[in-house]
Parts: sequence; C-alpha cells; structure tokens
Amino acid sequence: MLKEIFEQPSSLRDVMRGRLMEEDGDSRLGGIAHHQPDLSRVRRVVITACGTSWHAALLGEYMIEELARIPVEVEYASEFRYRNPVLEDGTLVLAIANPERLRIP
Repeated sequence: MLKEIFEQPSSLRDVMRGRLMEEDGDSRLGGIAHHQPDLSRVRRVVITACGTSWHAALLGEYMIEELARIPVEVEYASEFRYRNPVLEDGTLVLAIANPERLRIP
C-alpha cells in the first residue's frame, strides 16, 4: 500500500495530462462527449469503493465538488450493497474497483 501512496502524485499527473487545461480552465475527457446530455442532468454523485479505492474516491469527491459544484457522497461498497439507498433522478452512481488486488496462490 505504501508503494501506491507514494505513486499517487505522479499517477494523478499522468491521468490528468491532456485532460485538464489550466490555461482556459476547461476539461477534455475523451469518450464521454456523446453522454453530455445525460451528464448535464446529474445533480448528485455517489461513489462506492473499498480499501485504497475508497481513498481515491475521497479525492474524486473533493475534485468533483470543487470543479463541477455537484454534491458528492463516498460510501463503502461493502456497506452500500446491503442498503436500499435513495437514488432519485439526477443521481450518478460511480463504482470503483481495484481487481488487481486479487491474489491467487
């Protein structure tokens, strides 16, 4: 886990490179342009994750709220799956998984 923690700054820079344009404050996210009508209706975001993915979700929460001004909730996926959450129209649910963690002897 320490390895991932120390790699976070460079990983974040790599992910954002070419997507967030500081000079004009714009973002360019390839592959989602055709979803723009749906994304413009999002009024709330719920992110589910576990472990280190949960920590990444917290960063996502801060970034989405700061940049898009949309309220975000981060939930533990292991608890979210047993709930009956209120998901009204305009709620986007993002599920983060880290499948390479699976260890098979």
